Amino acid sequence: MSSHLKPGPDAVEGLSGKVMNVDGTRRQRLPILSSPSKSTFSSLPIELRNQIYRQLLVTSDSEILIVHVPLSHFRPPDHRTRISWAKQLTLGLLYVNKAISLEAAAVLYTWNTFLFSIEGDMWGILSFFLDIIGARNRSYLRNIRAEISQPEQICRCSDGTLTSNGYGHRAFDMVKVLPRDKYPRRYLHGQSHTEHNDIIVDFVSPFIEDTFQLLGPNGPPLNLVLIMGFRHLPGVIRNKDGIPEDREYGWWSLEIPDHIESMRRKFTAKPEKEARVDVIWQGRGGRPHWERSLEITEEIWEVVEKNDILSCTSWWERRLEWLPEIQFKLRRKWTETA
Repeated sequence: MSSHLKPGPDAVEGLSGKVMNVDGTRRQRLPILSSPSKSTFSSLPIELRNQIYRQLLVTSDSEILIVHVPLSHFRPPDHRTRISWAKQLTLGLLYVNKAISLEAAAVLYTWNTFLFSIEGDMWGILSFFLDIIGARNRSYLRNIRAEISQPEQICRCSDGTLTSNGYGHRAFDMVKVLPRDKYPRRYLHGQSHTEHNDIIVDFVSPFIEDTFQLLGPNGPPLNLVLIMGFRHLPGVIRNKDGIPEDREYGWWSLEIPDHIESMRRKFTAKPEKEARVDVIWQGRGGRPHWERSLEITEEIWEVVEKNDILSCTSWWERRLEWLPEIQFKLRRKWTETA
C-alpha cells in the first residue's frame, strides 16, 4: 500500500542529494525556482511588459490612420458610423483581461499619433472617437492630426436656424436644415439672395465644442494639428476694405479658428494654468502669395514654423514645372475680442 503513495516535498528534497551518476559520483540536483504552470505574462517586470506592448501596439511611424466609413452620405455621425483601425496593431491585447487591457491601452493611446483623414465634417467623427474610447484613454492622448476641409457657406436666419442653401448653391440643390447656431457670428460673407434676406456665414460644426469638452484639462499636453487641404489661410485673403477678394475660389473667415480657440481655452485649461491642448494649423501655399500677405498673416497668426519647398505643378512639353512654395505651421493669436 505504501508503494502507491506519492512522496511529499520534504521527501523529494531529502532524496535529491542521494541521486548518483553512472560513475558513482553524486549528481547535483538543480533547485526548481518556480512551477512553469505558474509563470505568466503578468509576472514579468512592468518595464518588459511595456516593451512588448510597444512592439505590438505602436505603429512603425507612430501614426494610426482613422478612416471614416459612413453607412449613408446624409446620415450624421452616430453609432452607425464605423471607424477602421490600423490592421497591423495587435488589438487583441485589449481584450485579454482587465489588468492587461489597462496597461496595453495606456501604451496604445500614449505613443501613437491618431490621424483622421475624413471628407466632410471631421469634428463629428473626432468627437465620436473620443467619446467611445472613454475618459481614461482620452487622458493618455498626446498627438492628434486631422485633415480639415474648407467650411461650407450657409444661410443663418434671424432665429438662429441654419440651412445649406447659401451663397454659391444652385436653386435646385437640396436644402439641408443644420443644427441651430448657439453662438453669435462676427464674420459675415454677405446677404443671401432669398426673399428673407438671410445672412451668409461659414458653417461652424457643433461638434467642435463637443471635441474640446471631451478632451478636457486632465492629462499630458496634447498637440492637435489641423492639416488644411487648401491654399488659403482663414482671414488672410481680403482687400483693403477687409472684404473677401475671391469668395468663390477659397476665402473663408476667422469664425472657425476663433471658435476653436475659444473652446480650447474654455474646456482644456485649469484655473491659472495653460490649456492642455495646443492647436496648430498646418498648410502650404505659393511663396509669392505668402510674401504679399505676410503682414496680414502676422497680425492674426503666430508663425510657429515655415520651410521653403519646391512643388511640382504640371507636366508641360515633357518637363516638370517646379514652383517655390512655403510649408507652414501657425497658431491663432488670441485677443479678448477674438
